[in-house]
Amino acid sequence: MLMVISPAKTLDYESPLATTRFTQPALLEKSQQLIEIARELSPASIASLMGISDKLAHLNAERFNSWQPDFSPKNARQAILAFKGDVYTGLQAETFSDQDFDFAQQHLAYVIRPVWRTASTRFNAALPVWRWAFAWRIRRAKISTPSGAISSLKR
Repeated sequence: MLMVISPAKTLDYESPLATTRFTQPALLEKSQQLIEIARELSPASIASLMGISDKLAHLNAERFNSWQPDFSPKNARQAILAFKGDVYTGLQAETFSDQDFDFAQQHLAYVIRPVWRTASTRFNAALPVWRWAFAWRIRRAKISTPSGAISSLKR
């Protein structure tokens, strides 16, 4: 079974890492294409499209402009350790063993897999293009999950 949770809005790229394990995310080329589109947006457009504050829109414009697909420990970290919302705090991933990370990688997803490296960006899943991309990834995950079962976990 693949459990799907929502990404968190709060990100942590500063705390010590609980693991050195990582994988590169799938669809990096598609991510690069989305980033290129996002880089063309003004902070005001980002605020309007995402329904976020001007301050957060400026932060996201900076993130889009600094994003690079060549992920390294200096510019990216494992998704399960980067997100800091309620669900992620409850997971306590910073206490995971290697076996826990392996299990999470096979059975937990949120648009991306737990130990995929991720750079600091934010896309709003309410936008039609992001909803489509998310739905496509869920369908793909269902095909690649042995049982084909997917469960959406909500807080």
